[in-house]
Amino acid sequence: KGMLAEAVPEHGCVVLNANDDYTPSIARRCAARVLTAGIEAGEVRATDLETDASGSRFTLHLPDGTSAPVHLPVPGRHMAGNAVLAAAAAFHLGMRIEDIAAGLQAAQLTKGRLQMRKAAGLTFLDDSYNANVDSMRAALETLAGFACTGRRIAVLGRMAELGEHAEKDHRAVGEAVQHAGMDELCIVGTTDATLIGEAFLTAGGSRAALHAFPDQAACAAHLRATAAPADLILVKGSRSAAMEKVIELLTA
Repeated sequence: KGMLAEAVPEHGCVVLNANDDYTPSIARRCAARVLTAGIEAGEVRATDLETDASGSRFTLHLPDGTSAPVHLPVPGRHMAGNAVLAAAAAFHLGMRIEDIAAGLQAAQLTKGRLQMRKAAGLTFLDDSYNANVDSMRAALETLAGFACTGRRIAVLGRMAELGEHAEKDHRAVGEAVQHAGMDELCIVGTTDATLIGEAFLTAGGSRAALHAFPDQAACAAHLRATAAPADLILVKGSRSAAMEKVIELLTA
């Protein structure tokens, strides 16, 4: 990432995450202008952030001293962080804060990116577009922050293309499930996915809360039989895990 920033010429601009520990060292390597953006930090920043199942609300502040309320129709603190990075790029390109706020409010994510969906009377947070350890943690934290009168259920598949980090990262996800306070963990697939379950138990998760399935159809059948309308269900995994099929099978 630092090499990419170095490659931007002097007349350009590099937007960096003010909440990232690597930002100061990358900024020192830049010939271009550096613009930082983050949650409660940075030249472009979001303050008073509130997030729930309907999206995120915050006040956007720009370096010129202007500010405006923003309603981002996408849940998750990490998505609000992405929004201020986009706002910083827009500010550099000369957009007014009113237009930036309106653009964020009209944002639509591609399918399977933190979408609230209904299937078979159940409520899903569909984040099946892809996965790595950071996005898994972020999705779990997002679900944990939602008001819920039922159970919070994580339905997870494997993460691909991790190379030598595969075992470590899958185990880190299992620990994150337990730390996020999920009431139930359903893992789909073998090998890598089973590492998530093993780490969940090692971190103190209940064996009764862990369910392992060989494929999406078996998992969908389990949810149809046991999940309740008041439950919130996160579905996530790498693209190759095709976790969206769990919801599609219930819809069918």
